[in-house]
Amino acid sequence: MAEKRYWLLKSDPDAFSIEDLAGSPHQTTCWDGVRNYQARNFMRDDMKVGDGVLFYHSQAHPAIMGTARVVREGYPDHTAWEPGNRHFDPRSTPENPVWYMVDIQLEAVFPEPLPLKVLKETGGLEEMVLLRKGSRLSVQPVTASEYERVLELAHLKENPAMTGGMPVVEKQPLQKENTMAADALLKNGDPAPDFSLASSEGKDVRLSDYRGKYVVLYFYPKDNTSGCTTEALEFTELQPELERLQTVVLGVSKDSVESHQKFVEKQGLKILLLSDPDKKVLESYGAWQLKKMYGKESWGVVRSTFLVGPDGRIVQSWPKVAKAAGHAAKVLEELKARQAG
Repeated sequence: MAEKRYWLLKSDPDAFSIEDLAGSPHQTTCWDGVRNYQARNFMRDDMKVGDGVLFYHSQAHPAIMGTARVVREGYPDHTAWEPGNRHFDPRSTPENPVWYMVDIQLEAVFPEPLPLKVLKETGGLEEMVLLRKGSRLSVQPVTASEYERVLELAHLKENPAMTGGMPVVEKQPLQKENTMAADALLKNGDPAPDFSLASSEGKDVRLSDYRGKYVVLYFYPKDNTSGCTTEALEFTELQPELERLQTVVLGVSKDSVESHQKFVEKQGLKILLLSDPDKKVLESYGAWQLKKMYGKESWGVVRSTFLVGPDGRIVQSWPKVAKAAGHAAKVLEELKARQAG
């Protein structure tokens, strides 16, 4: 029997957080979108079912958030051959795949995050790949002793009945976000609340101006962040096809018009972005919610999308988008299916 190995997987929480993993079906997800050969090789050749995983939030507040385990070994990453996906790579095909991914399942969410600063100050982790200068791999090997030390830092319980001295992670239930009352959320068939907001083009846009067309109305947290950039770029890439389907894309956040304009210019976006600084539209669509992150509660935007029909009613909704990457393609598939029927 192969010896159990341990890994650290990095994820931008704006694109996919441990909370998103907890909310995924069976608390399981594929680890797609890796486009580094060394990281790819780890997933394709070395990661095995049962291996332990440290789930690491990168970007603004880097920290280990909890643990997961590998539940499916390396297999071709289908996002590489999806033209509408940001991770599309024309060199990779179903017949000759270049990129691979694994599936992981949540095991535990730490009571409190373990910040990078704390890890750097902890004895026993001096040689950890994560802490080496210039280490940027999104998939990294972790030694058994390092994994054990991290669990000790997280104050997770040990099971004395187990051999080998490794702590056994008792699965911690993730605290659900305190959100708006369920009966306040919009449902399919409800009239889409009308609004008028300033746009990145410098003019006011009213939802009802687009009666007779489909409208993809999506809410996102912040301009020029990783997940939001991915989502906006993928909608931009699909814009010609969406236009053929008589569909308009409107992105809404609480960022200013000036911020939107810089975002559009920097990324070459071809979609309209709307500014909702008072959060009234965000609230009316249930996209402004109380969330828990890093042990603290704060209000913020929950990434969500509504497909508004030509009659101004909601025909489909995605109230919590777990992964920004690939979401635009799913919306396009829904549109095609509706118009084909």
